[in-house]
Amino acid sequence: MGSDILYHTGSYPALADTLAGLAHPGTVALLATPDEAFALKLFDRMRGHGFVVEDISVEPAVAGLIAEMSSKVAYSGRGPVSVIRATMGQHGARL
Repeated sequence: MGSDILYHTGSYPALADTLAGLAHPGTVALLATPDEAFALKLFDRMRGHGFVVEDISVEPAVAGLIAEMSSKVAYSGRGPVSVIRATMGQHGARL
C-alpha cells in the first residue's frame, strides 16, 4: 500500500516500473491519491505493464474508511482521497 508517494510526478515512470518488476500475476497494489485524475500518467504506465487499475473508493468498506478518516480532526482539510487497486494480470510485463 502506498500513500503520499504520488505527489512527485517525475517519479511515476520509476514507480510503475518498480511495481511491475516486483509483481507477479495476481499481485495487488493499493495506492491512495488525492483523486484518480491526479495520477493518470502513472496508471496508464501501470496498465502498459499489465496491471488492471480500478478506483475502489466507492466500495462500501473503502468508502466507510474514507468517511471515518475524513471526520478526524488531524485529517480535516486534506481534501478528497481516492483508493486505487492495481492488480497484475496473468500476462503482465516482466522487467
